[in-house]
Amino acid sequence: MIWLLNALGWAKTALTVLADLARRYPCQVALVVALAACAWLWRGWDKAEARIDAMETAAKQSEALHRAAIKAQQDKFDKLKKETDDGYKAALADAGDRTSRYIDTHRLRGKSCAIEAAAPGQGEGAGSPEKPTAEALVAVTEADVKACAGAWVYAQASYEWAQGLIREGVGE
Repeated sequence: MIWLLNALGWAKTALTVLADLARRYPCQVALVVALAACAWLWRGWDKAEARIDAMETAAKQSEALHRAAIKAQQDKFDKLKKETDDGYKAALADAGDRTSRYIDTHRLRGKSCAIEAAAPGQGEGAGSPEKPTAEALVAVTEADVKACAGAWVYAQASYEWAQGLIREGVGE
């Protein structure tokens, strides 16, 4: 406790001396105070510049990592896209061959589906049966069969591509 009283006495004496100096030399004391304040602020600016430099470095590193991650995702995407496109082209060619064979083997020939002509005086629909049989024929054009085959191959390739994106973690 005594040391506290000694410290307070010393502080009072120091403040009295400083007040006396300020009264006798006001400009010089103001200059010393200003220089001390500048030194204090300059030290703070140095720390701020160091922090700014550290933040800029961290931002550059973060941007580089981000660009690398984007590039890796893009590379995965491009690889998967090429594989899917190649598979689609091969499947489309195969489907085209299979569709052509199907059309050739299931094509209607000659009079196999011709409707009997109506006898004179029996009306317009006399040659067609009243009720369709269980094996009623539905005819589809060759272009429609090819369009359906192409649409199926496209849908299958799109599904496989989307599943590949999910599997690779590119599309979630």
